[in-house]
Amino acid sequence: MNPNEFREHFPFFSLQTRRIYLDSATCNLVPQKCITELNSFLSTSHYPSKKATHELGVSAEDIIAETRQFIARQFSVQPSQIFFSSHVSEAMSQISYALLSWANDEYEHIYIYISSKSHNSTVLPWYLVQKFFPKAKIMIVGENNGTDDTISLKRILTENRDKKVVHIIVETINPMLLGTMPNYNLLKELHMLDNVKIILDGSRTFLLPILIKYRSVSDAIIIGAHTGLLAVQNSTFTIINDDFPTKHIYLGGAGIVTEITPQKVIFDDFPTSFEPDTPNLLQVLSIKIGLEELSKISATHLLNHHKNLSNILFEELSQLESVQILGTKNIDNRAPILALYDQRISSVDIGIYLSEINNIQVRIGSACSHLLLNEPSLRQIKNVDGVIQVSYHYYTLEDEIYTFIDTLKQSLRDFSVL
Repeated sequence: MNPNEFREHFPFFSLQTRRIYLDSATCNLVPQKCITELNSFLSTSHYPSKKATHELGVSAEDIIAETRQFIARQFSVQPSQIFFSSHVSEAMSQISYALLSWANDEYEHIYIYISSKSHNSTVLPWYLVQKFFPKAKIMIVGENNGTDDTISLKRILTENRDKKVVHIIVETINPMLLGTMPNYNLLKELHMLDNVKIILDGSRTFLLPILIKYRSVSDAIIIGAHTGLLAVQNSTFTIINDDFPTKHIYLGGAGIVTEITPQKVIFDDFPTSFEPDTPNLLQVLSIKIGLEELSKISATHLLNHHKNLSNILFEELSQLESVQILGTKNIDNRAPILALYDQRISSVDIGIYLSEINNIQVRIGSACSHLLLNEPSLRQIKNVDGVIQVSYHYYTLEDEIYTFIDTLKQSLRDFSVL
């Protein structure tokens, strides 16, 4: 199936007014099959609990189970290793609290390494949960304006092999601003160490083989399925290793409880201990449908399309002297995301221009990456109201990318910059 054929599955492109959508990393477009099945579910089967014994409750339980099994097959894991949540922050809160509770009992020192290019939703839970654990120390890592964490993380291999210390690495596979994927070989090497735990944010990509690859070098990977895997908004699933500590539950979340007494609370077994009794069934159902639609396209076609669009963007935009592109130029190590800015003109003004002239929809601002933008060498980006972020999918066409480039050039001319 080529991109033109794939677009026929999305009602967004059937509208009379042509719109160019280049903001898939924030929220992907939703296929018609997903819309149809969710409408049917809402009309005939919608029920909020998976524990009821009547027909609607059984239907809810089946949706959860079938989606778990489908994801498990895609990632070659067991269904019991998967839990669902409404967003990345919720999942990261559960993961961070469970891991820090375990580490607090087992180790004298806890070092948490958070990549400076991480999304805010990845960073904030660790700061909030850390307050419960005085042993834990957060360190922000990132070299060369956040594009390379290798130097910082390699120190773990050579320093402090003390078994009384545990190292927790929090990385982002597809960062919003840089689009630069982490060093897989280094993570693989680190993952083999007994006192290293790796937590990954795997959101913002439609390249399932990439997610499968990085999952193999993580203890937990959290994926916002609405940022590339064609699910509806707030659809998130997490895959943990079978030895991940799940005994401790973050009470800010909502797990299924089996008993409450004045002295204690007893939760159900994992994964339902990390999930509410009234789960986000629409989102869970959409994850399965989205993955089914995406699986109709070969991994080779997905990867080649991503590389082709990325090459066009880099070749054309690199000729604009006033435009700065963040992240590596190595297409093989990039997600389908590109962020750029011009130091002499507001990104907001450019964004409005793109929208008004050719109905081109891009993201403007910090892209929820405040850690990175606070680095000294990147602070000037705030002076131009952030970046222009372009993120694309298999439904994005070459001519749309060229239209974006031409309109961007036109905006710079009209603002007397080019």
